[in-house]
Amino acid sequence: MPTRSLPKPRIFISHSSHEPEAETVRNALVKCLKPDFDVKIDKELLKGGDDFREEIFHWINRAHGAVILFSSSALSSSWVKTEASILAWRRALDKTAFKLVPVLLSPVTRADIEAKEFSPMRLSTLQLVRSDDPVKICQEVRASLQPLIKPSLPDTPFEKLVRKVAALLEKIKPAELLNTAVAMDLDTSNWAKEEEYPMLLAREMLERGLKKARIGIRQIDDFLGPDDTEKLIHLVAPVWVSIPAASAIPRIATEKDTKLRKLWVNGGDEDPEFTAGHFVRRACCRPPESCWPVLLVGPDSGEDEVGHYKRVIRELLKNRVVRHESASEVTIKKVLANREEDGEPVFVAFSPPGPDPDVIAALRTEFPTLTFFILTGTKASPPLASVQFLEPKLKEDEESNAFAEYLSAMSIIQNPGSV
Repeated sequence: MPTRSLPKPRIFISHSSHEPEAETVRNALVKCLKPDFDVKIDKELLKGGDDFREEIFHWINRAHGAVILFSSSALSSSWVKTEASILAWRRALDKTAFKLVPVLLSPVTRADIEAKEFSPMRLSTLQLVRSDDPVKICQEVRASLQPLIKPSLPDTPFEKLVRKVAALLEKIKPAELLNTAVAMDLDTSNWAKEEEYPMLLAREMLERGLKKARIGIRQIDDFLGPDDTEKLIHLVAPVWVSIPAASAIPRIATEKDTKLRKLWVNGGDEDPEFTAGHFVRRACCRPPESCWPVLLVGPDSGEDEVGHYKRVIRELLKNRVVRHESASEVTIKKVLANREEDGEPVFVAFSPPGPDPDVIAALRTEFPTLTFFILTGTKASPPLASVQFLEPKLKEDEESNAFAEYLSAMSIIQNPGSV
């Protein structure tokens, strides 16, 4: 059968290679999908000297669909769990376009992916493929992925960000963009078409982060102007936040049990608004102007801590979310209800070490749909024994290094032409 001339949707296959049966199914899937799909598995993304985890994250960010092979060993694999969490995040960001197909291999059942580690990902709500026959599995998976084959492929959330960055870079001559890529020590051997330079450089900046992009931003600042340079920095800056940690945020922010809508991060000592804002922007994969709102609430030295938080949160909701300073309580509740219905969460970030449990409980009663972003600081201990931090936790100096890189990039605007 001849291959299609249509563009090939990118598909990622997550699996554990410990069972021969799972390997057989994986190989059969790769063979039957490759004529029409650009298929990748872990092994194909492993390159000498590369951080293979980051390569996998980047591929998942650009994928249009994915298959998870749930074998017995996959259920106990921490890496499959990580991949599944990120794939569930991708689907949460783009339910209409991203196709996620869980395949259950014996003896795995629906109950297995509804329990324990995989239950928060809500994979059992998807159309499952249950079979041990590789031929039947291939037929059902192909049928599930078939809607992705179109004359033009939709942008993934990551690619929409790439286009935002590329729109800024299009103002610069191709020769300067190439010089910028060289300054950033990028491999430009495949940069064949000048009209593609803005997209190629934009993708590299968003995948490598501000530490590397800052070199390029200094190179092109004179051609952009301060406003566009600042936009570029704000688009690239949140990349320091790890995708596995950010991927849990949409799930937590849409928990039906609103008591569980709490994020815990071991950071925020230096600039809590920076950290909380970047985590959420990384999670929703949007530019600052359309990102989910993050309202920072500072601590109160008075006796009425609950009253303080309630007053500040209401004022922030009026000014930042409702955008009407004299909005009534009824109006605020209606706006929040509409956002809840639209799947557009609102976050309230608390400076370290965060409120006590009884304060959080009182605020939850007052603001049932808000998601509390609790920054505990790098040295403080969480106030609840049952707290689940976003994983992986921030490493020592990870947050402060990212903040310093951000300030260094912003100093380019304040000191044009600096080296």
